[in-house]
Amino acid sequence: MVNLVQDVADSFVGISEEVYKLVKDTIDDIEQQQQQQRQQMLDEWRLQAEEDKRVNGMFMRLLMTACDLGEEVCEVSFDIDDMESFIAHNTLYAAKVSKEVTFRNLSPGDKLKFEEAVAQEVSEVLQAQALRAMKESEKGQPNDDKEIPMRWLLTWKPVEGGDDKAKARIILIGYKHPDLVKKNFITGKPELQTAAPTMSRTGRNMLL
Repeated sequence: MVNLVQDVADSFVGISEEVYKLVKDTIDDIEQQQQQQRQQMLDEWRLQAEEDKRVNGMFMRLLMTACDLGEEVCEVSFDIDDMESFIAHNTLYAAKVSKEVTFRNLSPGDKLKFEEAVAQEVSEVLQAQALRAMKESEKGQPNDDKEIPMRWLLTWKPVEGGDDKAKARIILIGYKHPDLVKKNFITGKPELQTAAPTMSRTGRNMLL
């Protein structure tokens, strides 16, 4: 810090002590403000991470309770582009961003677009070996209770400067997994191992 001020001072010929002190004080103020901003940002990230953990924990408790009671549970996921609007009116925001399409109500041209989107999704899923269809020989076997039903999620994806793009996604109905409510009789923890590889907004900000 002293070297920086000295370099600034040396760049002027015949700089006075008063000007030197003014420059030094200005730089100190700027650094202090930057430090405060960094600390405030870290505090906000920390609070957001704690809130995300609390909400996720509450959701899992409600999910497990519903499963124990034999109730059906449905989780709806969507991207939030305007966090302030979502916080202020989350129900209205969720209803607004929900753009699921009913295939039978589409025009012939739009149906063709979604058929192409479905074919692309199937190709990507098979290429990644993420899923496979149950073989006829496997149906009726002792382990056929491992079958997990699925459905299609069809939406229009906005494209800047162009027409909306047909988007198709395979959705596994996870709450119908036969091992969802099974717990280890020693630890009491769920036996089904799950993972959420999608990075959260808080995790992305921490990396940045």
